[in-house]
Amino acid sequence: MRYPVAVGVCALVVCGAFAVVADADQLSALVVVAATVLGVTGYTWFAATRSGSEPGRPATVHRVRQQYRLTSRSWIEVREESGSVWIPVFFDPALITLPTPTAATVHEAGRRSVVVWEGRRLLPPAEPVGRSRPGG
Repeated sequence: MRYPVAVGVCALVVCGAFAVVADADQLSALVVVAATVLGVTGYTWFAATRSGSEPGRPATVHRVRQQYRLTSRSWIEVREESGSVWIPVFFDPALITLPTPTAATVHEAGRRSVVVWEGRRLLPPAEPVGRSRPGG
């Protein structure tokens, strides 16, 4: 959860730095950008902190990391009796210490699936959960 909030705060700091030297048109554009950043960061934080409507279900999870040049992407593979589900997640330092495989709880929170492992909540970005292995 630190990553999306840190990106939002850094974007607002940059907008504030440019607001000092901006004219009226540029200032209005910076206000629109800052409002958008606040909205997206607020929605991401709200979706990550609210609890799911269900108590959650136990599952076995694996961290899958793909890297191509300087671009890296992480998924949590949730293995259940009905098959595997791939949940894209933001980077969190907890991912580095996640043993593979491990037991976790999966909560359904609206359109998002939230994985809770040892009290740590891993936040997925606004991408659909996949039923097939991600390409790459």
